Amino acid sequence: QKQSNDKPNKTPGSPEEWVKFTKNGKWGFKDLNNHEIIPATYDEVFYFHEGLACFENQGEFGYINAQNKVVIEPKYECAMSFSEGLASVTLDGKCGYINKDGELVINYAYDAATAFTGGLARVKLDGKWGVINTSGEVNWNK
Repeated sequence: QKQSNDKPNKTPGSPEEWVKFTKNGKWGFKDLNNHEIIPATYDEVFYFHEGLACFENQGEFGYINAQNKVVIEPKYECAMSFSEGLASVTLDGKCGYINKDGELVINYAYDAATAFTGGLARVKLDGKWGVINTSGEVNWNK
């Protein structure tokens, strides 16, 4: 006789649906069935966006894929999640944007930079905010 108290398994979910968990002061990810997918080995993790998750170890930020492979080495002072194929990262106190291959697409020139939405993001330089497009062109009048 089948056990009636067996709960049907949920789908494990996509990486964007996985939940963060902490163990011994480190962070990792579990799927929607509470199975550990990425072990808790990071000082901090940020949710998956566009197939990659930002992580921090020893004050340096990098990116992993859903198989827990480091695809962009941790070398940034700060980093944001990917949005529209680009992520804002900080190196030597300045913000720029990289692509998913870790290539610098928009130079480290800004004091602050937000995520792209609808092809535009906001950047700050010398106390003034402007709007930047994915080609790196800034309109300081907006």
